Amino acid sequence: LRVLDESGAARAPSAMGAGQSAIESLDALRNRAQGQIGSLYNAARDTSGRSLPLEGGTFTRRANELLDEANVGSFLPADIAKKMNAIAQGQYPLTVDVAEQLKTSIGDLQRGADTGNMRRALGIVRQALDEAPLQPAQKVNPGNLPAVPGTVPPSPATLGQESIDAFNQARQAARQRFGWQESARPIEAALNGAQPDDFVQKFVIRGTVADASALAQNAPTAEVKNAILAHLKDKALGGSADEVGKFSQSAYNKALNQIGDRKLALFFSPEELQQVRMLGRVASYMQNQPVGSAVN
Repeated sequence: LRVLDESGAARAPSAMGAGQSAIESLDALRNRAQGQIGSLYNAARDTSGRSLPLEGGTFTRRANELLDEANVGSFLPADIAKKMNAIAQGQYPLTVDVAEQLKTSIGDLQRGADTGNMRRALGIVRQALDEAPLQPAQKVNPGNLPAVPGTVPPSPATLGQESIDAFNQARQAARQRFGWQESARPIEAALNGAQPDDFVQKFVIRGTVADASALAQNAPTAEVKNAILAHLKDKALGGSADEVGKFSQSAYNKALNQIGDRKLALFFSPEELQQVRMLGRVASYMQNQPVGSAVN
Protein backbone atom coordinates (compact mmCIF):
# COMPACT_ATOMS: atom_id res chain seq x y z
CA LEU A 1 0.00 0.00 0.00
CA ARG A 2 2.85 2.37 0.84
CA VAL A 3 4.58 1.72 -2.49
CA LEU A 4 1.33 2.27 -4.41
CA ASP A 5 0.71 5.54 -2.57
CA GLU A 6 4.26 6.77 -3.15
CA SER A 7 4.04 5.80 -6.83
CA GLY A 8 1.02 8.05 -7.34
CA ALA A 9 -2.12 6.46 -5.89
CA ALA A 10 -2.15 8.99 -3.03
CA ARG A 11 -1.96 11.85 -5.56
CA ALA A 12 -4.66 10.47 -7.81
CA PRO A 13 -7.66 12.71 -8.45
CA SER A 14 -11.16 11.36 -8.04
CA ALA A 15 -12.73 9.48 -10.95
CA MET A 16 -14.60 12.67 -11.76
CA GLY A 17 -11.42 14.75 -11.55
CA ALA A 18 -9.37 12.41 -13.73
CA GLY A 19 -12.09 12.32 -16.39
CA GLN A 20 -12.59 16.07 -16.26
CA SER A 21 -8.87 16.69 -16.71
CA ALA A 22 -8.70 14.40 -19.75
CA ILE A 23 -11.79 15.96 -21.32
CA GLU A 24 -10.51 19.51 -20.73
CA SER A 25 -7.18 18.60 -22.32
CA LEU A 26 -8.89 17.25 -25.45
CA ASP A 27 -11.20 20.25 -25.57
CA ALA A 28 -8.20 22.60 -25.39
CA LEU A 29 -6.58 20.82 -28.35
CA ARG A 30 -9.79 21.21 -30.33
CA ASN A 31 -10.06 24.92 -29.50
CA ARG A 32 -6.43 25.55 -30.45
CA ALA A 33 -6.95 23.81 -33.80
CA GLN A 34 -10.15 25.79 -34.39
CA GLY A 35 -8.27 29.03 -33.74
CA GLN A 36 -5.63 28.10 -36.31
CA ILE A 37 -8.28 27.16 -38.86
CA GLY A 38 -10.09 30.45 -38.28
CA SER A 39 -6.85 32.37 -38.87
CA LEU A 40 -6.24 30.50 -42.14
CA TYR A 41 -9.76 31.22 -43.39
CA ASN A 42 -9.45 34.89 -42.44
CA ALA A 43 -6.17 35.10 -44.35
CA ALA A 44 -7.82 33.45 -47.37
CA ARG A 45 -10.74 35.90 -47.26
CA ASP A 46 -8.26 38.78 -47.23
CA THR A 47 -6.63 37.70 -50.51
CA SER A 48 -7.16 39.92 -53.55
CA GLY A 49 -8.21 37.13 -55.89
CA ARG A 50 -11.32 35.88 -54.07
CA SER A 51 -13.68 37.94 -56.30
CA LEU A 52 -12.18 36.77 -59.61
CA PRO A 53 -14.51 34.75 -61.87
CA LEU A 54 -14.09 31.08 -62.68
CA GLU A 55 -15.24 29.36 -65.87
CA GLY A 56 -18.76 28.49 -64.71
CA GLY A 57 -19.71 26.78 -67.98
CA THR A 58 -16.62 24.59 -67.86
CA PHE A 59 -17.43 23.63 -64.27
CA THR A 60 -21.04 22.58 -64.93
CA ARG A 61 -20.20 20.69 -68.14
CA ARG A 62 -17.43 18.77 -66.42
CA ALA A 63 -19.60 18.01 -63.39
CA ASN A 64 -22.49 16.73 -65.53
CA GLU A 65 -20.16 14.56 -67.62
CA LEU A 66 -18.70 12.92 -64.52
CA LEU A 67 -22.14 12.47 -62.93
CA ASP A 68 -23.41 10.77 -66.09
CA GLU A 69 -20.36 8.48 -66.26
CA ALA A 70 -20.86 7.42 -62.64
CA ASN A 71 -24.66 7.25 -63.05
CA VAL A 72 -25.26 9.11 -59.76
CA GLY A 73 -26.73 12.38 -61.02
CA SER A 74 -30.16 11.57 -59.54
CA PHE A 75 -28.62 11.38 -56.05
CA LEU A 76 -27.37 14.98 -56.11
CA PRO A 77 -29.18 17.13 -53.50
CA ALA A 78 -31.71 19.50 -55.07
CA ASP A 79 -30.09 22.64 -53.67
CA ILE A 80 -26.72 21.86 -55.28
CA ALA A 81 -28.37 20.89 -58.59
CA LYS A 82 -30.32 24.18 -58.57
CA LYS A 83 -27.15 26.21 -58.03
CA MET A 84 -25.38 24.35 -60.83
CA ASN A 85 -28.23 25.16 -63.22
CA ALA A 86 -28.12 28.82 -62.21
CA ILE A 87 -24.35 28.90 -62.82
CA ALA A 88 -24.78 27.23 -66.24
CA GLN A 89 -27.37 29.85 -67.24
CA GLY A 90 -25.23 32.74 -66.03
CA GLN A 91 -27.70 33.70 -63.29
CA TYR A 92 -25.26 32.88 -60.49
CA PRO A 93 -21.69 34.15 -61.01
CA LEU A 94 -19.06 31.59 -60.05
CA THR A 95 -16.21 33.49 -58.39
CA VAL A 96 -13.40 32.02 -56.30
CA ASP A 97 -15.30 33.06 -53.18
CA VAL A 98 -18.59 31.50 -54.35
CA ALA A 99 -16.77 28.29 -55.26
CA GLU A 100 -15.33 28.09 -51.74
CA GLN A 101 -18.79 28.59 -50.24
CA LEU A 102 -20.10 25.77 -52.44
CA LYS A 103 -17.26 23.49 -51.33
CA THR A 104 -18.12 24.18 -47.70
CA SER A 105 -21.79 23.34 -48.34
CA ILE A 106 -20.80 20.16 -50.18
CA GLY A 107 -18.56 19.09 -47.28
CA ASP A 108 -21.38 19.57 -44.78
CA LEU A 109 -23.79 17.59 -46.96
CA GLN A 110 -21.25 14.78 -47.43
CA ARG A 111 -20.82 14.35 -43.69
CA GLY A 112 -24.57 14.09 -43.24
CA ALA A 113 -25.27 11.98 -46.35
CA ASP A 114 -27.16 8.76 -45.65
CA THR A 115 -26.13 6.94 -48.83
CA GLY A 116 -22.86 6.26 -50.56
CA ASN A 117 -24.31 7.38 -53.91
CA MET A 118 -25.12 10.82 -52.52
CA ARG A 119 -21.60 11.17 -51.14
CA ARG A 120 -20.21 10.05 -54.51
CA ALA A 121 -22.34 12.59 -56.42
CA LEU A 122 -21.31 15.43 -54.11
CA GLY A 123 -17.67 14.39 -54.40
CA ILE A 124 -17.89 14.58 -58.19
CA VAL A 125 -19.24 18.14 -58.06
CA ARG A 126 -16.46 19.04 -55.64
CA GLN A 127 -13.90 17.58 -58.05
CA ALA A 128 -15.31 19.66 -60.91
CA LEU A 129 -15.12 22.78 -58.73
CA ASP A 130 -11.48 22.06 -57.97
CA GLU A 131 -10.77 21.68 -61.69
CA ALA A 132 -12.67 24.83 -62.77
CA PRO A 133 -10.18 27.26 -64.37
CA LEU A 134 -10.10 31.01 -63.87
CA GLN A 135 -11.56 33.09 -66.67
CA PRO A 136 -8.81 34.54 -68.89
CA ALA A 137 -8.16 38.20 -68.14
CA GLN A 138 -7.81 40.98 -70.66
CA LYS A 139 -4.28 42.02 -71.40
CA VAL A 140 -3.34 45.20 -69.56
CA ASN A 141 -0.49 45.96 -71.96
CA PRO A 142 -1.34 44.36 -75.34
CA GLY A 143 1.46 46.22 -77.11
CA ASN A 144 4.10 45.06 -74.61
CA LEU A 145 5.19 48.67 -74.07
CA PRO A 146 8.02 49.29 -71.56
CA ALA A 147 6.69 49.51 -68.03
CA VAL A 148 8.05 51.31 -64.99
CA PRO A 149 9.41 48.73 -62.53
CA GLY A 150 7.10 48.22 -59.55
CA THR A 151 4.00 49.58 -61.28
CA VAL A 152 2.85 46.42 -63.09
CA PRO A 153 0.11 44.75 -61.04
CA PRO A 154 0.12 40.98 -60.50
CA SER A 155 -1.79 39.07 -63.14
CA PRO A 156 -5.37 38.04 -62.26
CA ALA A 157 -4.40 34.41 -62.78
CA THR A 158 -1.72 34.72 -60.11
CA LEU A 159 -4.06 36.48 -57.68
CA GLY A 160 -6.82 33.95 -58.27
CA GLN A 161 -4.53 30.98 -57.73
CA GLU A 162 -3.13 32.51 -54.55
CA SER A 163 -6.67 32.86 -53.22
CA ILE A 164 -7.56 29.28 -54.18
CA ASP A 165 -4.38 27.96 -52.56
CA ALA A 166 -5.12 29.90 -49.35
CA PHE A 167 -8.64 28.44 -49.13
CA ASN A 168 -7.30 24.94 -49.84
CA GLN A 169 -4.80 25.30 -47.00
CA ALA A 170 -7.56 26.34 -44.59
CA ARG A 171 -9.82 23.50 -45.72
CA GLN A 172 -7.00 20.97 -45.36
CA ALA A 173 -6.47 22.11 -41.78
CA ALA A 174 -10.21 21.72 -41.11
CA ARG A 175 -10.19 18.20 -42.59
CA GLN A 176 -7.28 17.25 -40.35
CA ARG A 177 -9.14 18.59 -37.31
CA PHE A 178 -12.28 16.60 -38.10
CA GLY A 179 -10.18 13.53 -38.89
CA TRP A 180 -8.47 13.81 -35.50
CA GLN A 181 -11.82 14.10 -33.73
CA GLU A 182 -13.19 11.02 -35.49
CA SER A 183 -9.97 9.00 -35.16
CA ALA A 184 -10.70 7.53 -31.71
CA ARG A 185 -13.70 6.89 -29.48
CA PRO A 186 -12.49 8.85 -26.42
CA ILE A 187 -11.70 11.96 -28.48
CA GLU A 188 -15.10 11.89 -30.16
CA ALA A 189 -16.86 11.23 -26.85
CA ALA A 190 -15.02 14.03 -25.02
CA LEU A 191 -15.83 16.60 -27.71
CA ASN A 192 -19.48 15.52 -27.82
CA GLY A 193 -20.23 16.04 -24.14
CA ALA A 194 -19.13 12.80 -22.44
CA GLN A 195 -19.62 12.63 -18.66
CA PRO A 196 -16.29 12.79 -16.78
CA ASP A 197 -17.13 10.50 -13.84
CA ASP A 198 -16.71 7.26 -15.85
CA PHE A 199 -14.40 8.55 -18.59
CA VAL A 200 -11.08 6.98 -17.50
CA GLN A 201 -12.80 3.74 -16.46
CA LYS A 202 -14.56 3.43 -19.81
CA PHE A 203 -11.64 4.25 -22.09
CA VAL A 204 -8.61 3.03 -20.11
CA ILE A 205 -9.56 0.49 -17.47
CA ARG A 206 -12.25 -1.21 -19.56
CA GLY A 207 -11.34 0.28 -22.95
CA THR A 208 -9.35 -1.08 -25.85
CA VAL A 209 -5.66 -0.51 -26.47
CA ALA A 210 -6.63 1.95 -29.23
CA ASP A 211 -8.80 3.91 -26.78
CA ALA A 212 -6.03 4.10 -24.19
CA SER A 213 -3.45 5.01 -26.82
CA ALA A 214 -5.56 7.97 -27.99
CA LEU A 215 -5.74 9.28 -24.44
CA ALA A 216 -2.04 8.69 -23.84
CA GLN A 217 -1.24 10.83 -26.88
CA ASN A 218 -3.69 13.64 -26.15
CA ALA A 219 -4.32 13.81 -22.37
CA PRO A 220 -2.16 14.28 -19.23
CA THR A 221 -0.59 10.85 -18.77
CA ALA A 222 0.54 11.49 -15.17
CA GLU A 223 -3.02 11.96 -13.93
CA VAL A 224 -4.25 8.90 -15.83
CA LYS A 225 -1.37 6.83 -14.43
CA ASN A 226 -2.19 7.90 -10.87
CA ALA A 227 -5.85 7.09 -11.47
CA ILE A 228 -4.84 3.57 -12.60
CA LEU A 229 -2.78 3.08 -9.43
CA ALA A 230 -5.70 4.28 -7.31
CA HIS A 231 -7.96 1.80 -9.13
CA LEU A 232 -5.54 -1.07 -8.45
CA LYS A 233 -5.30 -0.11 -4.78
CA ASP A 234 -9.07 0.13 -4.46
CA LYS A 235 -9.51 -3.32 -6.00
CA ALA A 236 -6.82 -4.82 -3.75
CA LEU A 237 -8.57 -3.44 -0.64
CA GLY A 238 -12.05 -4.23 -1.86
CA GLY A 239 -13.03 -0.60 -1.36
CA SER A 240 -12.00 -0.57 2.32
CA ALA A 241 -9.89 2.10 3.99
CA ASP A 242 -6.13 1.57 4.39
CA GLU A 243 -6.40 1.19 8.16
CA VAL A 244 -8.93 -1.65 8.14
CA GLY A 245 -8.59 -3.18 4.68
CA LYS A 246 -6.70 -6.33 3.85
CA PHE A 247 -4.58 -6.32 0.69
CA SER A 248 -5.85 -9.10 -1.60
CA GLN A 249 -3.19 -10.31 -3.98
CA SER A 250 -5.78 -12.15 -6.09
CA ALA A 251 -7.96 -9.03 -6.53
CA TYR A 252 -4.90 -6.88 -7.24
CA ASN A 253 -3.46 -9.25 -9.85
CA LYS A 254 -6.87 -9.78 -11.44
CA ALA A 255 -7.35 -6.01 -11.84
CA LEU A 256 -3.81 -5.69 -13.20
CA ASN A 257 -4.34 -8.44 -15.76
CA GLN A 258 -7.70 -7.03 -16.82
CA ILE A 259 -5.99 -3.78 -17.82
CA GLY A 260 -3.12 -5.62 -19.50
CA ASP A 261 0.51 -4.75 -20.11
CA ARG A 262 -0.13 -3.16 -23.52
CA LYS A 263 -2.35 -0.47 -22.03
CA LEU A 264 -0.24 -0.08 -18.89
CA ALA A 265 2.89 0.46 -20.99
CA LEU A 266 1.24 3.54 -22.52
CA PHE A 267 1.28 5.31 -19.12
CA PHE A 268 4.07 3.58 -17.15
CA SER A 269 7.77 3.43 -17.91
CA PRO A 270 9.28 -0.09 -18.15
CA GLU A 271 10.73 0.33 -14.64
CA GLU A 272 7.39 1.51 -13.21
CA LEU A 273 5.53 -1.33 -14.90
CA GLN A 274 8.04 -3.84 -13.52
CA GLN A 275 7.48 -2.48 -10.01
CA VAL A 276 3.69 -2.65 -10.35
CA ARG A 277 3.96 -6.26 -11.49
CA MET A 278 6.46 -7.05 -8.72
CA LEU A 279 4.01 -5.85 -6.07
CA GLY A 280 1.55 -8.45 -7.28
CA ARG A 281 4.17 -11.22 -7.12
CA VAL A 282 5.37 -10.21 -3.66
CA ALA A 283 1.81 -10.11 -2.32
CA SER A 284 1.16 -13.50 -3.88
CA TYR A 285 4.24 -15.05 -2.23
CA MET A 286 3.28 -13.55 1.13
CA GLN A 287 -0.28 -14.85 1.01
CA ASN A 288 0.24 -18.22 -0.71
CA GLN A 289 2.74 -20.84 0.38
CA PRO A 290 4.79 -22.01 -2.63
CA VAL A 291 4.53 -25.72 -3.44
CA GLY A 292 7.26 -27.75 -1.73
CA SER A 293 8.15 -25.04 0.77
CA ALA A 294 6.46 -26.57 3.83
CA VAL A 295 8.84 -27.20 6.74
CA ASN A 296 9.23 -30.66 8.31
